[in-house]
Amino acid sequence: MTEWRYVTNMPFVCELFFFVLEYGKICVVAWIFLETFYVHNRICWNLCRKESLAAYLGFGYLLPFINAIFWLFSLWKDHDFKMEKCLGSYYLRSMLILSVPKLITNTLTMIMLLNIARVLLCHYKNYVPTVEYKRIKIHIVIAFFLFLLVAIPEILHLFPLSLNKNTFLLFKIYSYTLTISMVLQGIIVAVIFLLLNKEVIDEFRDLSWRRKNSKIVLQNQTLTEYTQ
Repeated sequence: MTEWRYVTNMPFVCELFFFVLEYGKICVVAWIFLETFYVHNRICWNLCRKESLAAYLGFGYLLPFINAIFWLFSLWKDHDFKMEKCLGSYYLRSMLILSVPKLITNTLTMIMLLNIARVLLCHYKNYVPTVEYKRIKIHIVIAFFLFLLVAIPEILHLFPLSLNKNTFLLFKIYSYTLTISMVLQGIIVAVIFLLLNKEVIDEFRDLSWRRKNSKIVLQNQTLTEYTQ
């Protein structure tokens, strides 16, 4: 009988998917950190007078790649350099190689976000809002929401919860929160960027204004016909 080929019973393909998935997650964490660092550098102090694109690309893409390769090598070594099945799993000790750097990066991101919020509230509250100030606020809101979307599943993965009679309700909340925060990340990010985009907001306002005007015109026409 011919055995059906799936991702789970093709070890190399399965592990490649795991590698790409984890590499993408690290890149997301790294670029949220860089987004926050960029705004923090501009609004709090000028830490780097000349920003280097190569440094940003290296931190955002190269370091996550090295981290993911090191994790994959460690995982392969734990299985005596054999790949008879898909090796990836979230609750193996080797996952700390990925989780610890992401946890440290997320912590630094949160510290910078709080410091930016402090500076905005304390030093710029009496200033007349400028275009640059409004743009920085939008950057902060985006970075904060992206940070929450990424940090919540990462934190939940560090504390696996087993299912039993005593933890049934807690497990449901845990699993739903983890699933929604991971599966709907792309949709939520798209909605955030749409809602914070000035052109989109202006278009929604124009659409709402046109609808209100059309309703008023229709009501006036109906009233005129009724009076006649």
